[in-house]
Amino acid sequence: MQLDEKSSRAEIEVQTLKEALTQFDAERDTALVRQKEYLEIISNLEAMASNILEDMKEQIIKAENESQTLKNEIARTKFEEETFISTNSVLEKYQINHYG
Repeated sequence: MQLDEKSSRAEIEVQTLKEALTQFDAERDTALVRQKEYLEIISNLEAMASNILEDMKEQIIKAENESQTLKNEIARTKFEEETFISTNSVLEKYQINHYG
């Protein structure tokens, strides 16, 4: 092989490697942009999940409070019913004893 031919092949190989490096750099840059986009999407999803979790916690607290309020209302109503029944029973006995 002649020196000129070796030099020419080396220049072609250098040019091929430069092109490959340029393509690699472009692909790397594209991958980095995608990675940044994916990280942003993940961050947004995490924020959404956190907000949903907080909303759910608030709804659970509200439901528990409402449940307790209803239990208290039931207990109060039962107490009133028992008081009414007791009072009614006393009145019936009073009527029987005085008017009967």
